Amino acid sequence: MVHKEQPALLALIDAAELAAPDPKEFDKRLRKKNTSALVAVHQDSIVGYLVLEANKDFYTVVHLGVSEKHRRLGVGKALIAQAIEQLLTSKR
Repeated sequence: MVHKEQPALLALIDAAELAAPDPKEFDKRLRKKNTSALVAVHQDSIVGYLVLEANKDFYTVVHLGVSEKHRRLGVGKALIAQAIEQLLTSKR
């Protein structure tokens, strides 16, 4: 993720009433080259997000949030499945 997108992502997270991470910590994470983010969109609105950090031998989900209205509908599961798919595809 390009760092310049971070304020927009935080604003979207806030607007979607998701549990927003601490802005300073979030900014620090997104500046790392080994960090990427995914968002889940439903009817042109962000309903979830996932921030992933790549380490030497493993990956860590450092942030995962789903709007209250969309919880228990598989949004988080879909974000994790998409992250795994992208990781598997990029390793080929």
